[in-house]
Amino acid sequence: MGSGKSNKVGAQTHGSGNGKSGGGGGGGTKNRVIHANNVEANHRSSGGEWVDNVVITSNYTALNFVPLFLFQQFSRFANAYFLGVCVLQMVPSISITAGLPTTMVPLASVIIFDAVLTAIEDYKRHKDDEENNSRPVWIMNDGHAFVRRTWRDVQVGDILKIYNGETFPSDLVFLRAFTEDDSTPDQCYVMTAQLDGETNLKLKQVRYRTCTHPWCVVECVRF
Repeated sequence: MGSGKSNKVGAQTHGSGNGKSGGGGGGGTKNRVIHANNVEANHRSSGGEWVDNVVITSNYTALNFVPLFLFQQFSRFANAYFLGVCVLQMVPSISITAGLPTTMVPLASVIIFDAVLTAIEDYKRHKDDEENNSRPVWIMNDGHAFVRRTWRDVQVGDILKIYNGETFPSDLVFLRAFTEDDSTPDQCYVMTAQLDGETNLKLKQVRYRTCTHPWCVVECVRF
């Protein structure tokens, strides 16, 4: 989260990759060339390996919830054991319950109760993901002007404008800070509480060569 009195301009380096969208992509440990404000060039240079900026922290979907949840449940030794007991109780030659799976009732009760709690928790994750992915951000639009879009639209190489107090939508390279008097274009203060729990402001400085670039909308296009 940005702090202080500065509005910052940053270039997106790679997708945030939370949850299932994780992974750096783009050639592993090899050096990566990023073309600022040129999405097509970045797609070509990466070979399609870079991930998007969509945040996914949920574990299930409406289609895979039942099979995936049951697989996880019966991967546990206790549940698999009682399932085996239920099967053996239905074999007349060895059953002492007249072929009735009496352990099925407590087993089913535990699994159904766990399924309801898991579904509620995962539904909340889906809502949180949608809220994060729909947050607004200013992105340079194909070299014309900054336009208001959502976090899910951020791509590698995009030039973003982050205002004071806003949360960063992805990993960014600090390019320049804008203040009312433009006295400290090479500095900004960032709070990283969401990453490491520290609430103190951390000073970030930009390289002199980048800071002296005449940053305006037109120059952002040429960058």
